[in-house]
Amino acid sequence: FHERFDVETVSQIGTTGEFNKTTHQERMEYFARRILLQNEELGELCQAINKGEFANAALEAADVLYIALGTIVVLGTNGVDACRAVTKKNNLKDPANYHRSVTGKLVKT
Repeated sequence: FHERFDVETVSQIGTTGEFNKTTHQERMEYFARRILLQNEELGELCQAINKGEFANAALEAADVLYIALGTIVVLGTNGVDACRAVTKKNNLKDPANYHRSVTGKLVKT
């Protein structure tokens, strides 16, 4: 997808140690556009849920995930490492040490 639609990769927008590729401002502008895109997809998901259109909500949820995964791809090794860290953190959670907040999020006791 990223190659077909010429989505910039981490090597094109730069990372720590690759500042010669782009400026900090260019990287910030790039990620601001990704945030807008993610928010647009999240808004579409919320609308579908609020309308009770659950089949459509499933598609919109997949769109949210697709954009989030695209951001992970763009972040390169930082994104992959973050996925591994979050997976490890969640797999190590012990129900005896966590409770659910009012929103349903697991919070350390």
